Amino acid sequence: MYVAAVGINPQKILPFMLDFGTNNQKLLDDHLYLGVRQPRLEGEEYLSIVDEFMEAVHARWPKAIETLKPYRQRFCMFNDDIQGTTGVALAGLLGTVRAQGRPLSDFVKQKIVIVGAGSAGHGVLNMAVQAVSRMPGSNLDPTAVPFARNPRDLEGLAEGASIIEVVKKVKPHVLLGLSGVGGVFNEQLSALLLMHLIMLEKT
Repeated sequence: MYVAAVGINPQKILPFMLDFGTNNQKLLDDHLYLGVRQPRLEGEEYLSIVDEFMEAVHARWPKAIETLKPYRQRFCMFNDDIQGTTGVALAGLLGTVRAQGRPLSDFVKQKIVIVGAGSAGHGVLNMAVQAVSRMPGSNLDPTAVPFARNPRDLEGLAEGASIIEVVKKVKPHVLLGLSGVGGVFNEQLSALLLMHLIMLEKT
């Protein structure tokens, strides 16, 4: 992607992939699986390996690209899952406003539900918040924007409510699927969304 779309010289790119294992038992049992055959490392073990790797890369190539928040003040980096997905998703979100025949300034009125609490989901949410805070006519303090919502939208929703319950209650303009869990966008949810919702599901 960086070579074809950005024009970076392929001779100056050195891709890395860190394999921390997988919690997918089907893959672990598959004799053709080429990854590390162990449960995925998490918590301090995971972070310590990332730290060690990043320090080693920086020691060898001081101008190398890095791994976002914990490192962005020390290293230059681009995280595709967070920043790449986020940029494309935000463009889609802004496009849906125009698809509804509404002015772009109405983006601040959009109700967006994100399925998935991973880095991509959080990245899209944070980028949408930044976009809202910069919209003309937005008089909210940027630090307050993530919490600015109508309390009635979430009234009666218990913690851990199903996506069906959330959609029925919130009636979002957009539902973003940014979860690695399959089967969430099923027939029941699709029928519920069909009349009033634009679906963008990450594949």
